Amino acid sequence: MKVQMRSGNMSWFALVLMLGGALFFLSSSPVQAGFWSNLWGITEIPDDVNQLKKSYEDTRKALEETQRQSEEVQKRLASENEKLREQNEQLMQRLSLIEQQNEQKHTFTRRVAITVMVAIGLGLLYFALTRLFRVLVWRRNAD
Repeated sequence: MKVQMRSGNMSWFALVLMLGGALFFLSSSPVQAGFWSNLWGITEIPDDVNQLKKSYEDTRKALEETQRQSEEVQKRLASENEKLREQNEQLMQRLSLIEQQNEQKHTFTRRVAITVMVAIGLGLLYFALTRLFRVLVWRRNAD
């Protein structure tokens, strides 16, 4: 029984070998073309690598230039920011001074207004008291 299985297995094996060989020989020309193109492709790889290296170096240089420009812009912006901060501080001092002057002006104006009103009130009081005094003196003299 083992011998029969071997011969059965051998026949399948032989059949597979023949079909594989036939496929190999029937499609041999594209394989050879692929082989030669792959071989030429391998010889072209150093050129591709050199192009990639050049592209990498160009990109790296562009990145370094961009970083340098970015640092310059950051320094310039920091300087402008400091100037603006100082200017803001000066403006805040001026605003505080102006507010203080306005408060003093308002206080002075209020005091002048109160003084004028008191003077007018005293003038009216004087006028009323002198009239009252004249009326009292006239009554006393008339009696």
